[in-house]
Amino acid sequence: MRGTGKLIWSVALAVLFCASLVAAQEYVGSAACGNCHPGKYADWQQSGHHHALTRITGAAPQFPFQYHPGSPNVPAPPSLAGTPLSWNQISYVAGGYHRKANFADAQGYLITGAAGDQTQWNVWGENWVPYHPGQSVDFDCAQCHATGYSPAGHQGGLPGAAGIWAEDGVGCEGCHGPDS
Repeated sequence: MRGTGKLIWSVALAVLFCASLVAAQEYVGSAACGNCHPGKYADWQQSGHHHALTRITGAAPQFPFQYHPGSPNVPAPPSLAGTPLSWNQISYVAGGYHRKANFADAQGYLITGAAGDQTQWNVWGENWVPYHPGQSVDFDCAQCHATGYSPAGHQGGLPGAAGIWAEDGVGCEGCHGPDS
């Protein structure tokens, strides 16, 4: 009986200890992973995962790689009613390095435009095409294109950005879990 009591207490303490470790894990970002894994971090920075969702701060995103014969970079923001937008009017680019790029406006809403507006950049064809013209499309790209996604709230206070996330792009913790 005495040994059974110690065993029960030991198991209970182990469960509590492990539960506190799991609950304490937070997303720390891929740069923190790079402290112990510099080679893998450098490879990741050159990958499409790093650039799956790119925050725009007034300048065009620069993608460090090419998957096709043309330029890997988005040449300019889209145009609406024939008027080109500026990078200051764009908050995020989803994709843009491999297949296509979609754009979120300064409030976080996906830019669709009216009939005739060319708002999606196709990387392989190096051409603009319509993206759901005349429709309102939720900016819910972060579920797959960001790390540590939660549906609660709006990233950066942008009303059109559905949910919040810990890191733009698919970071190390997107596959390996938080703080692992």
